Amino acid sequence: MIGIIGALRPALIIMLFMIVACIRSGKLDMVKSPQNFHMFLILFLLAFHTPFAENIFRAYNVTLGFLLLLPMCVSIVLFVDSIDKLRVFMKWWILLAMYVSINGILGRGVAGSSFLADENDFSLLMNMMLPFVFCLFLYERKILAKILYLSVSLMCVASIVMSNSRGGLVGLVAVLTVIWFASPRKIISLIMVCVLALGVYFVADQKYWDRMSTIENTGEGTAKERIDSWQAGWDMFIDNPLGIGPGNFPVRFPEYQPESMTKSMWGRQAHSLWFTLLPELGILGALLYFSLLRLNFRELWYLRRLPKEGDNYRYIYYLSVAYMASLAGYFAAGSFLSVLYYPHYWYLTAMIVATRRAVDNHDHSMSARLINNRK
Repeated sequence: MIGIIGALRPALIIMLFMIVACIRSGKLDMVKSPQNFHMFLILFLLAFHTPFAENIFRAYNVTLGFLLLLPMCVSIVLFVDSIDKLRVFMKWWILLAMYVSINGILGRGVAGSSFLADENDFSLLMNMMLPFVFCLFLYERKILAKILYLSVSLMCVASIVMSNSRGGLVGLVAVLTVIWFASPRKIISLIMVCVLALGVYFVADQKYWDRMSTIENTGEGTAKERIDSWQAGWDMFIDNPLGIGPGNFPVRFPEYQPESMTKSMWGRQAHSLWFTLLPELGILGALLYFSLLRLNFRELWYLRRLPKEGDNYRYIYYLSVAYMASLAGYFAAGSFLSVLYYPHYWYLTAMIVATRRAVDNHDHSMSARLINNRK
């Protein structure tokens, strides 16, 4: 929005400050977790693949991009280490959701650069942010806060509709379904889902519904091209079970594209998280990815089973629902997009780890207080 700020490379500057802050904290041992270990293993796998990839430059750029995500992930785990800090973090997260959704509405699905410049990518992000706003509405008891969260929820839904993305609609359905199933307040959740559905109805025009109706047409248009790309990705994986290297699906695609496509479609993406993962990182990459996913769900299952007595545990419970719905939105919409190396999932993983760590620190603090009181 302000060109001169972009020229100063603010993201790189902030990343350097994060690295310095992490080192000076003297608490780097606190970020040890199975999830972080998996992310570093994936980084190692990306780096290992790079010199053997057909296009080394593309593989290097993907590896470097993933490396630059890790300081943010480490910072979240390191500094969001209490429930109070987690609450502050989530307030900023909601403000960010509001800001991005407003930009998306004004830009009709375009809210900025990078993954905010594409309607499908933008709707993916909104589907991942919406659950936090929605679940905090369910958690909140203050009327003004409820009105705020409901307003931002409607903004998020309106921005998804304005993106005109079919994958966005699939992700939205997945998000609302998981929230309803996972929420203990089924009736109020159902009412709110209906309110958001009405929001979709009033915002969407006939052109939107005409486009959404083409989801079932898999034999022609972009749907057929995606299926052809997925088939090419599967064939690529069968021929290269150890992987072809990060960022190299578009490079190798002409070797596997069907005859029905335009000749030599170099640069075409897989248009699927899964068919990017399998051919590019192979069996080992897939095992690491699914192992990381299992660890995330294990943490969420633990958070969901916490006793709901006390406001802090009630807050954590609703956050666990938001995390599950956010993951559902990511995988539902991401199945049609090449989002494997986007920061979304990796930041969400760090947030899950930080939430579990904040709960553990809270429990230790409560136990210490009880011991001191007995003394």
